[in-house]
Order: sequence, then C-alpha cells, then structure tokens
Amino acid sequence: MGLTAPFVFRAEGRAGGSIYVLHSAATSADVGGTINITPLTDLVLANVAG
Repeated sequence: MGLTAPFVFRAEGRAGGSIYVLHSAATSADVGGTINITPLTDLVLANVAG
C-alpha cells in the first residue's frame, strides 16, 4: 500500500541565525522528478491552501 497524491513537503532549517519553514506540493506526475521547496513554492502553496 503506497501513498496517494497530492503530496505536501515541509523543510525546516536555520540560516543566518533565523529559523525557516518552507512548504511545497507535488502531484503523482511529479513522482520520480525533482521537487523544489523554495520561498516561492511556500508562498504559492499558502495562497492556494488559504
């Protein structure tokens, strides 16, 4: 039994003394490819999710 899309990814880290939490999303078409988790994907996902 596998997971079912859509998938939501979360990346946490620290840079320059600040803590960052970024999100991205992927569909089943993205499986096996590169998933980018950037401030832009975080902004898009936040606006889509409400």
